[in-house]
Amino acid sequence: MDAHPVLVEVERSGLVESRHRGTAVALAADGTPLVRVGSAREPIWPRSTLKPIQAAAMLRCGLELKEEELVALAAASHSGEEFHVEGVERILAGAGLTSAALRCPRAWPMEDAVAIGLAKAGGAPSRLRMNCSGKHAAMLATCVHRGWPVDAYLDPGHPLQRAVRDTLAELSGETPAAVGVDGCGAPVFAVSPLGVARAYRALVTAPPGDPERRVADAMRAHPEWTCGTGRPELRLMEAVPGLLVKCGAEGVDAFALPDGRAGAVKIDDGAMRARVPVTVALLRALGAEAEMDLSPVFGGEETVGAVRPAAAFLAALPGR
Repeated sequence: MDAHPVLVEVERSGLVESRHRGTAVALAADGTPLVRVGSAREPIWPRSTLKPIQAAAMLRCGLELKEEELVALAAASHSGEEFHVEGVERILAGAGLTSAALRCPRAWPMEDAVAIGLAKAGGAPSRLRMNCSGKHAAMLATCVHRGWPVDAYLDPGHPLQRAVRDTLAELSGETPAAVGVDGCGAPVFAVSPLGVARAYRALVTAPPGDPERRVADAMRAHPEWTCGTGRPELRLMEAVPGLLVKCGAEGVDAFALPDGRAGAVKIDDGAMRARVPVTVALLRALGAEAEMDLSPVFGGEETVGAVRPAAAFLAALPGR
């Protein structure tokens, strides 16, 4: 396979210091591909961009979460802030469980400022603070509701994980190419960036009240529950009306607009700093007014450059 094109450049003091290659895909409102940069059909691990699909599968299985904030938390890569922790505890308590049932690893909060504050207060890594704990709590609650084994909820052959796989296949239009283990210990299923974009389009275009649409609506109404109060995803969803956007580890992003325009990004080297500039560029190419400052590059205390979309990538986008 040929190397993917450069999507992002890191410029310092007038020179390009680093480059990030990857894949980007964007769909029109009717689902027609408008942008295909790189191998859009090659399977990737979508990582946490699968969480909204996993949450939709849980709602399809009968999971009851009356508070829409908790639906958003079930699809979250949260920052481990106090309200996130309290929400995870509410999901578990509703199922008659405690944090002892969680099988995600212990971790510090994802957001540096939150982790530093916790450490200064004498806190420690915990399963509740781990960014995937909302998903794990919702998985456990789904198992309790259906009478499925709780201890084995992370087994790829578990009824819950089979339901997740089937939901992903339906929404993405692809049979998952492989199953692996995500960073939190849950199964992760490989589909292409094009499949991820199709799945996100399916979330926002589902009829109101359907599990898919309920997840999308909850995430958009409560973005701070889906990520945190200091995250770029929150700023994007606040800036672009109706936008659904979710990040995944190793440089993955996925998004959809209310009319079905959607996209996905995978950065080859896994650099998280590169995903947002590409997502913003795709949103602008689709006609969304996505305003976000470029990520600054510092020299001492001064800004001396930026992490920006590569000129050749921008030139390949519609309307250029």
